[in-house]
Formats: sequence, C-alpha cells, structure tokens
Amino acid sequence: MIQRIMKSKEEQLTEKLKAAELNLQNEKARNKSLQRQNKSLENKLGTGMKQSEALKAACSVFKKTEGLNRTIAQEPIRRHQYSVDIVSLSVELYVRARCGFRGAVDILSYMNESFGWKLKKVPNRNSIENWVRKSGYSIYKELAYTNPEEEHAQTTDESMMPGSEKMLLSLDIGADIPLRRSDVKVLDISVASS
Repeated sequence: MIQRIMKSKEEQLTEKLKAAELNLQNEKARNKSLQRQNKSLENKLGTGMKQSEALKAACSVFKKTEGLNRTIAQEPIRRHQYSVDIVSLSVELYVRARCGFRGAVDILSYMNESFGWKLKKVPNRNSIENWVRKSGYSIYKELAYTNPEEEHAQTTDESMMPGSEKMLLSLDIGADIPLRRSDVKVLDISVASS
C-alpha cells in the first residue's frame, strides 16, 4: 500500500516535472519569438531615427527658404551677383541633399519659380562647383563628409611655415576609436599670417 502511494506520488511528481519542462520549453520559444520581435522593432526604430534626422535636415532647409522669400533676391555679396543665402543654399543642396551641380541648378530654378524669389539669374553649375570647392576639400571630394550618427572632432595643425605665414591643416577625426593615420581626413588647408 505504501509502495502504491509512493508510486502514485512519484508519477504525480513526474507528470508535474514533465509539465514544468513543457512550460519551460514554451517559455523559451516565446522568449525567442519576443527577442526576434524586439530586434525587428529596434531595426525599425533605427530606420525611423535615420528618417527623422533626414526630415529634420529637410525641414531646416525649408525653414531657411521660407525666410529667404523676402531677402533671397536682395543684398548680393560685394563684387558678386548672388546673396549669401543663395550661395549657402546652393552648397547645402550639394552637401546635404546630395544632388549634383546640375541638379542644384534645376532645384534652384524650380524654387525661384515656385516661391517667387524674383531672381534675375539662377547660379550655373560652374558657380556652384566653385562655391563648393571654396567650402573645403573634404566637402568637394567626399560627398557624405558628415554623418549625424557619428561623433567627430576637428583638429587644426600647423604643418609648415613658408616665410612669414603658417600653413594650417584642418583634420577630421572620428571620436569613437583610437586614432590611426588612416582615420584622419583632411578638411581644409589654409594659410594664416604669423
């Protein structure tokens, strides 16, 4: 009789153990499923954040253009045909919108017509290319010179002294890794008096 009771309790415990193991397997499967869903949501969040940054950049350019409606055709830079706003917008179209020089001309023409800027003449592709070149070597040669998700540091180095002037070299350095020569990009080379 005691053996039957012990056997019965042993069977009950075995059944409970099997049920617990089955429950554990179900929980593990559910956990894996939740982890996959979490990873998928994290990826979507990352994509959404990137899209949000792109929209913020587009909105800032649009806000600039709203303010430009009143002054865009006025106040040209001394000894030049275009205002600071047109020059700045042209360079930003190349750098941020990542369109070519001809594309920037097309966009400026469209904006001139649509927003009623009353520009007598829209800058040509050569003018925009010259402005971008004057903005710096890195902007001209490397279209995507900035990434908002990466942290960078800028360092200015006095590299040579030809005569009474200093040659200054501006370097872009990634802030997240130990520095190696291959991690440095030349942003600008300029001359300053001693």
